[in-house]
Amino acid sequence: MGGDVPNQQVDIVDVTFLKGTKHLTALKLSADAWKNEGVSRYEIDYVRGEVRIAEDIYKLTDDTQYLSKGRKIEKMDLNPVDVLDFQGIGNQVLSVNVAKGHGYLRLENDENFVGGFIEIGQSMVREITEDMLLTVPEGSYQVTISHQGGGGVKSVTIYRNEETVLEVGDLEVAKPQSGILLFSVSPSKAVVYIDGEETDVSEPVTLDYGIHQMIVKADGYKSITQYIRVGQA
Repeated sequence: MGGDVPNQQVDIVDVTFLKGTKHLTALKLSADAWKNEGVSRYEIDYVRGEVRIAEDIYKLTDDTQYLSKGRKIEKMDLNPVDVLDFQGIGNQVLSVNVAKGHGYLRLENDENFVGGFIEIGQSMVREITEDMLLTVPEGSYQVTISHQGGGGVKSVTIYRNEETVLEVGDLEVAKPQSGILLFSVSPSKAVVYIDGEETDVSEPVTLDYGIHQMIVKADGYKSITQYIRVGQA
């Protein structure tokens, strides 16, 4: 049969059968099995054969099954943006199922926006580069394109394991406009980088309209990376 198979329930069961005749005598859900569904925060270490879920560490074995839409996949087909269902017994993972997978987004006719930024949904911000291909969790999103005050908003749907092309050549290319930012930084020894360049923030800073990356570093402190939207003078 062709086409994708919808997500199916996968259970761990105990099977009893007569060895001589291979006759099935009992089939029941395993009382020792566990499930951890809809996991978005995990760390998989294929070299050590381990997966960390919260504070717990489980073992991946040669018998661990990897599934997506009812079909077997290779473990390397998983992507860190995937939402996964884990099932196992004891400290061993017996199955990993992709509950929410990923697809790919490519921009078309984006020449006027290279160097700007793309926002996908509420949490994904990337600089626009030539011929870039983004890995995005499957689902529907509002996509914001911005560069020097130009750009706009588009809707897009990302499908699992498919590439979606988003046409942006019809978005507005605005004349560059700029706004002035005043910074108050503590501790005073902190160094501020705007779009990758060290910036003197002791005086007002002029930035073009759009999104800019800010990184603040200081010895003895955790670095901060944030994005600044400039949209007024």
